[in-house]
Amino acid sequence: MTMSANPIGTAIARRISTPPPASTPKPALPAAKPAASSFHSAPARPPVVLNPAAVQGSPPAPPKSPRGESAGKLVNVLLKPTGNPAKDMFAGARDLLAQQQARAANGESPVPADNWDYRCLSFVGTVARSAGINDPRLNVETPIEVIANVGDDLHPMSETPPIGAVVLWDQGGYYDANGEFVQTGHAAIYAGTNEDGEPLYITTTVDGTSGLSTRTITSLQADENGQWNPTPPVGWFIPENP
Repeated sequence: MTMSANPIGTAIARRISTPPPASTPKPALPAAKPAASSFHSAPARPPVVLNPAAVQGSPPAPPKSPRGESAGKLVNVLLKPTGNPAKDMFAGARDLLAQQQARAANGESPVPADNWDYRCLSFVGTVARSAGINDPRLNVETPIEVIANVGDDLHPMSETPPIGAVVLWDQGGYYDANGEFVQTGHAAIYAGTNEDGEPLYITTTVDGTSGLSTRTITSLQADENGQWNPTPPVGWFIPENP
């Protein structure tokens, strides 16, 4: 009796005997563009900013932002400003912080690529513009220049700032390519106080830790003897449109 061919066996034999097609190499991804340089970016040596031992523990992370948590580009951090500059500044800063924390938790790259490192004034300016505030006093390179621009509108820290106020220091900076220390000052956004009554700030890098954080700031610069002395802020102000 003649046996008929088994179609299943024939198919398996063909699959085994047929070599797999050669894989086509994937095209190489284009090289990432370098981040734009700025006065506060790419220090040649670790910056002389905030004594790590002086940093207090950060409070619990703010609630996750409902917008742009996994976005590949920076989104508007505040879509509907309320018209209250301090309130809008604080909301925008918290939103950027929440987006950054969400991307880090998901293993995604930071936005912007430099994670706001050493660009405190760029961070503050971005938050202000997203809140609909175009204060020309912020359109400079360093917080020290902002202090000069604000002039008599700079409130002393003896007057408790409203949450969302921009707080300014005249100390802190980085080392340039020649190893010379460049004093720039520092800017951060006031975020209230912790349970011990110490002021908290939403701030960019202040102790070599990349990215935004909410923390206390007690010292920003060592003296010529290498001692980290308390560095109180110079004062605060509320950005506003001209």
